[in-house]
Amino acid sequence: MSCWRERMLATLVFLCVMLVSFWMLAARHAARGFSPLRLRDADFAGFQPVSEDWQSRVVYVKSSPVEPTIIAYELRPVIRAGDTIMPGGDAPVLVRIVHGYNMVDCMRIKHFGVDLLEDNLAAWRAFEANMQEVPSSPPMQIWRLREPREPARIWISSMLSAEDFSGTAVDTRDMAFPRVGTPDDLAYRPVGLRWRSFRHPIRNFRMYLRSRWNASRMDLLTFLRLRQPAWASDVLLTMVSEYRGRDAEERTDAEMQTHVQNAHRFFYDALRRFGATRNQ
Repeated sequence: MSCWRERMLATLVFLCVMLVSFWMLAARHAARGFSPLRLRDADFAGFQPVSEDWQSRVVYVKSSPVEPTIIAYELRPVIRAGDTIMPGGDAPVLVRIVHGYNMVDCMRIKHFGVDLLEDNLAAWRAFEANMQEVPSSPPMQIWRLREPREPARIWISSMLSAEDFSGTAVDTRDMAFPRVGTPDDLAYRPVGLRWRSFRHPIRNFRMYLRSRWNASRMDLLTFLRLRQPAWASDVLLTMVSEYRGRDAEERTDAEMQTHVQNAHRFFYDALRRFGATRNQ
């Protein structure tokens, strides 16, 4: 009887050692670095879209081979006062170029309400199936985003080819749900660990677990650090335009949509021309 118990105990210890060894190896494999992404901010050198109706400026650049967000521009409508032309306006549009990701899930996990208002992907699917000519309008999915205690705003997303920045019929919701390292609020500044962080340990531990769960994109193996997190696409780009005017509470969805659509279309056309010359 004693010999049988010793064998059972030895078997149990062996299984525990094997389980811990497997966990450590899987966690080490999952913790490996991400492969460098092909496109970087240097690939957009010289790209500065300007027209009679819009002027732009770069508001974010992070030169890193594994940074999903490549570059961001602020577009402002041109104001005309007689013969005087100057950039300005109180309704800027922020346009971000990001390696392909699921914009909808990314914002929902940040507690935004996201509603699809309309899209024109059916026409782009017909074009890709050789059923019609290339649509005159870029691929657009138009969204209403609602942040707690903030007015709703209009966002527009397009999935583009990373080769020549041409439009595709891909739905952003069909993309993987990667962890995008750059916050959508470009004014965000981390504050680090403070004394008040040690207050309410139970609540803070629950928040930590929720943050880990969100960062894992609600995937159990990723949460347990046994799988590498989903990452941004290297063959597609997500172009996101968002209304940044301070008067969002006073404007209707239709007014904001028209404004963002005009900016989105202008930026897409300029990007397509840039992509065509870039590959020559």
